[in-house]
Amino acid sequence: EHTQLVVAPGEHFHHVAVFESQESLERCLIDFSLLVTNFDAQYEDAVERVQRMALEPGEMGIWITVPDR
Repeated sequence: EHTQLVVAPGEHFHHVAVFESQESLERCLIDFSLLVTNFDAQYEDAVERVQRMALEPGEMGIWITVPDR
């Protein structure tokens, strides 16, 4: 499931993650992906652009993943 958050210029976003169970936390830690960008794109397109480093001047992309074990 992908969630797109829109944050206006000058605003900040803070989110606390709460896990339903220890099993839920452990599952997240072996299959986790977080993508933060400042450009408008669908998740799959954004991941592809960040992987290829196909960013325009002024654009930013941070992609963090925890691979399956």
